[in-house]
Amino acid sequence: MKEEVLFITRPDQKGPAEDAALEFADSSGCSVAVLFVLDSDLFHYGRNDWIVPGYARSQFLFHVRYDLLRQAREREISMKAKGEARGLEIRVSTAEAECFEETVTREVSKGYRRVFVNREKKKRFPLFGRKTLENMLQGKGFENVVAC
Repeated sequence: MKEEVLFITRPDQKGPAEDAALEFADSSGCSVAVLFVLDSDLFHYGRNDWIVPGYARSQFLFHVRYDLLRQAREREISMKAKGEARGLEIRVSTAEAECFEETVTREVSKGYRRVFVNREKKKRFPLFGRKTLENMLQGKGFENVVAC
């Protein structure tokens, strides 16, 4: 098991899990891995709006991706500053994914000491028994998941 905690989020999602991950890492002497999953409902609409011409659809998808990358970069700078203030090592990665569940499961299966996610207000996977990200990961046997 890695002596590293994982914080999973979307660039536009804010919540207490970020601070909880930093606090846990600080108290346990772990480093922090951050995974920004570039995911937006707008990707779905951009791909499936067949009334709009192909060029406009492509431009819309590029704009959504650019905006998510910009938000991820801003959050990365903010998190690294918080980590430096505490003397923590923070490693940030960004994943663009067609399948959110698969991307997250693959990363969590690498064996982190603790995994932090923001508690979701709406259910993320309505087709899978109305599970949240936390419930989905725990259902796959990952007992080290904490939702804040």
